[in-house]
Amino acid sequence: WPRVVNRLTRIISGSAGLLFTPQQVAGPLALAVPDNISPQVMQRYADHYHKLDVWTQAGVERGLFLTGEVACDEDLLPRSTFLKSAYFREFLRPSGISRICVSVVFGDEDDSVPATVISIYRGLRAKAFDQASKETLRMLVPHLSRALATMYRLRSAECRIAATSEALDRIERGIILFGAAGQVLHTNRSAGAVLDEADGITLASPNRGLQRLFVPDPRRRRAIDGLIDSALSCQPDAATHVSKGVLIPRPSGRLPLFLSLSKLSVNNPYGLGANQVAAIGFLTDAGRQPSLNMDMLRETFGLTPGEIRLVTNLCSGKTIMEIANQLGLSQLTLRDQLKRIFAKTGVNRQANLVRLVLSLSN
Repeated sequence: WPRVVNRLTRIISGSAGLLFTPQQVAGPLALAVPDNISPQVMQRYADHYHKLDVWTQAGVERGLFLTGEVACDEDLLPRSTFLKSAYFREFLRPSGISRICVSVVFGDEDDSVPATVISIYRGLRAKAFDQASKETLRMLVPHLSRALATMYRLRSAECRIAATSEALDRIERGIILFGAAGQVLHTNRSAGAVLDEADGITLASPNRGLQRLFVPDPRRRRAIDGLIDSALSCQPDAATHVSKGVLIPRPSGRLPLFLSLSKLSVNNPYGLGANQVAAIGFLTDAGRQPSLNMDMLRETFGLTPGEIRLVTNLCSGKTIMEIANQLGLSQLTLRDQLKRIFAKTGVNRQANLVRLVLSLSN
């Protein structure tokens, strides 16, 4: 990308260039590829001056932040207004920049990719970019968009999978992810530790090298195979919570394990392509239950005692109906409470709430 930005800058006779995400200066999808702009200038922009970027602000206000649009500095705001701005006086002038030709590679229309622009700059005494420069940049941007879209989507998928895997490893309850054929694709640390002990259940590769759960007891093995087949064959909407499972005795005499499964939707965040995860299993060690971090729920998300009580019950696998009957409350009251919890935690589904809370468990 640095070579690409350098070539684009030279093609339209710029002195510096920048391919970046103006509305995301940090995070996994943030992008900043400068040409002839020092790291110090880039850091000053990220730390403070992105908030004063009158060029970006003007583009948004004028509705120019649309994919494929090209604009020069005087298309964005009057020259006199720009020269009086703190953005020019404090930031651009010391950096030797006073002209811009910018094209929107991705605007705000596509939620799957971050808003991205390619900006070509000229110095303090340089002439404004002409129409030929704008048209040249306009012709080149579709090539950028194709390459960037591929990069963003791959990066997003990698970050999403890495983030969910890390979250699973923080949960003390054993988590097992299953493929469409019932094979084991991933285990978190807790499940892996239990399976490594081979105390009643372990992993085996009986068929074409695919790993599957294995229980020595034939009757229990048939029960587990039936549980997996049942979870994989049901509709995702019918598996919003886990209500059935198989008890697995341990030859060591320790408390038994309990395995339950739930079907996942096809657009779940745990895998891609041939390794798409189809179901999630919970391997619960009766002797080692996770405890929710009440202080974190209260201090980080501002949950009330009643909201924490609801979250605790949901994480134990209970349904809204079961919780309402247990507490003597109406389901409507609990659903209103759940909506407030969603707003405070930033999630919008019960499954995501449980996953978030369990990832913060002790």
